[in-house]
Amino acid sequence: MEAHDMFKRANCVSRLEKAIIIGFMAGYRNNPRPSPENVVTIKLNESLEKVHQDDQSTLMLVESLITLDYNTGQWRTFRKYREVDQTQQLPEGVSGDATTVAGTANPAAGGGGSGTASNAGQQNSVVI
Repeated sequence: MEAHDMFKRANCVSRLEKAIIIGFMAGYRNNPRPSPENVVTIKLNESLEKVHQDDQSTLMLVESLITLDYNTGQWRTFRKYREVDQTQQLPEGVSGDATTVAGTANPAAGGGGSGTASNAGQQNSVVI
């Protein structure tokens, strides 16, 4: 369910990256992208959002990412915010409800998830 909720909002993740994430969540612990840290970071989503800060709205580029830690077996999702030039016009479909709080979670090995609530009544299938 966690992967399903994560992928229904994802607009940057490839089929291979989806397979890596699902494999990791299922317990596969051979890192397909070896590095000294043994941690893989994958961008899930990128969007422009109006973020409310100090009684004003600021246009920001918001990136949703996931890190897979092959050392501990834990994963977490988080968001990165970057300010966008205010002279740019706000494109259609940009959310005005964003907050500056980034969601993170470190589920216990073997289970858990990102802790995000899904929208009731929505059902989407995930194709890998």
